[in-house]
Amino acid sequence: MVDVCVIGLGYVGLPTALLIADAGHRVQGVDIDNQILSSISNQDGSCLEPEVASLFASVLTTKRFEASRRAKPADIFIICVSTPTFDQDDALHNADLSHVYSAIESIIPILKPHNIVLLESTCPMGTTDAIDTYLMTKLQSDRPLLAYCPERILPGNSLAELRSNVRIVGGTTEKATERAAVFLSDSLGVAVEKTTAKGAEAVKLFENSYRDTMIAFANELDNICDDHGLNSRQIIDLANLHPRVSILNPGIGVGGHCIPVDPWFLINSVDSSKSTLLQAARVVNTSKTTSSGQKIIEWLSGMDEVFNEILVAGVAFKPDVADIRNSPALEIVKMLTEHNINVCICDHLVKDDLGLKRKNIAEGILEKIPVIVLVWHSEFISLKSELLNYSYFYNRLGEF
Repeated sequence: MVDVCVIGLGYVGLPTALLIADAGHRVQGVDIDNQILSSISNQDGSCLEPEVASLFASVLTTKRFEASRRAKPADIFIICVSTPTFDQDDALHNADLSHVYSAIESIIPILKPHNIVLLESTCPMGTTDAIDTYLMTKLQSDRPLLAYCPERILPGNSLAELRSNVRIVGGTTEKATERAAVFLSDSLGVAVEKTTAKGAEAVKLFENSYRDTMIAFANELDNICDDHGLNSRQIIDLANLHPRVSILNPGIGVGGHCIPVDPWFLINSVDSSKSTLLQAARVVNTSKTTSSGQKIIEWLSGMDEVFNEILVAGVAFKPDVADIRNSPALEIVKMLTEHNINVCICDHLVKDDLGLKRKNIAEGILEKIPVIVLVWHSEFISLKSELLNYSYFYNRLGEF
């Protein structure tokens, strides 16, 4: 049994902390968000994924997990704080590493040379080595073992991903790599592949940049089909009958914390001439959200009737999650409201107060107002037949 401190109890940190505690270790979770700390103190898992909520309840009975605002001495420190890009006005979308360095600063007074500090926050290449250099100025030869291990979690399926996905770990020294790899293998029971710190950072950025590019390819094909009057879903399905072709379905853009953000960390690390494909993918996926919103506005303006309000179903960044970070659906809602369109929303998963009236799809159909499904949560799929037969349903962005 070891003492583990997990800093950042969000979508990655809390499930990670719970799994490690479930494996028999003593775990302290640290966060500065009062709402998160209050929920944990009150043993309230209502906002968690069902499996995470179940594990949360189970782990609390073992008394191997506690949460607080400040870190205590531990054997292993895992940093799972966010690494957003700066304000949208920053055209280069540079990484904001202030949360990472704040976490590092908070544990410097309690670090020991035998400690392992494991960084899981997505970072530009070279960040872990830079932190090691920073710690050297603060702690000289007494600095801890520092390694990087990118998280690989699919929101909505966090525990299964944490339990089964191969982990990549790279330390600033071989000893750090080996010690971190042993801990990850023992505590999570997963396969671990070893590389350098910069190599591990690159792996995470490559993964999400690949996904961004593949989504952009599908979205660009959708744009081409639009100009030729073709049904992109049908054409893509036919193309995918080829044994070596697997094109994704197009959508309304890309959301979440990772995919719209991580490619910029690669783009900004080299001369612009060396990342043209990644830049193009970002342009395609961002503009897809704008063009999707414009098509809805055109559809509404082309109607003979004038409606007092419309209903938008699904505002999370993807189906069956409550996460609204960088949600393309919310960007479209913003576009609609800016055109003086009165928008009601329907999303049983998203509990955030968005300042918008809420109404369910059945109410919208009963009141005969336009219904637009932007994110196909499973709950909406059961309404497929009814929606397709509804005169005021916008199906251009449908998943059928």
